[in-house]
Order: sequence, then C-alpha cells, then structure tokens
Amino acid sequence: PHDDIPTYLNAMDILVLPTLKEGRPNIVIEAMAVGKPVVATSVSGIPEIMVHRETGVLVPPKDVRALEDGLPRVLGNPTAGTQMGRGGRRRMKICCPQCNRPSLKQSCEMG
Repeated sequence: PHDDIPTYLNAMDILVLPTLKEGRPNIVIEAMAVGKPVVATSVSGIPEIMVHRETGVLVPPKDVRALEDGLPRVLGNPTAGTQMGRGGRRRMKICCPQCNRPSLKQSCEMG
C-alpha cells in the first residue's frame, strides 16, 4: 500500500532499478527525495531525473557488467553513497514539484 512507501524507502540503503523501459519512475523521485542514492539504467525519463555520479549511478540498459561496477561505487564507498543521496535530495527539493505530495512530504520528514 502507498501508506507503506515511507517505511520501505527509509529501510533501504540504496535504490537499484535495472529496468529496460520506464516513463518517469516515481520510485526514483521518491528515493532521491529522502536522500537515497540510486543505481539505475539510463532509459526513458530516468536520465532526466538523475545526474550521473551526483545523485547516483546511471548504467546502460542490458549491461550487467556496468551494473556490477556501479553498485560498489555506492555501496562500497559509504562517503560517496551519502554524498549522492544528499545530491538527490537537493535536486528533488529544487527540481521536482511532485515533492509536495503528502506521502512524499512524510517520507522526507522521516528520512
């Protein structure tokens, strides 16, 4: 349920979205808004939301090796992961009008 999203977001250390086709995924926006770094494939609207190495890591679709290399950049380096998470939160505060949704405000307050 949507009411559980803040709980799930705050339980994560990182969001990984190795998708092949997306529109503008809300989960990336929501994760960034609560300061979670994101590793995602560079498809559809995701590169419009994220900034590579500033808010997380973008990898080419269907490239398992790139995904394997991207994860340690965030998980293996806690300082970089924290910085990317903060970068995502800053970006969402500035760039995302969706951050005014009540469920996301609750997530931001919890994070």
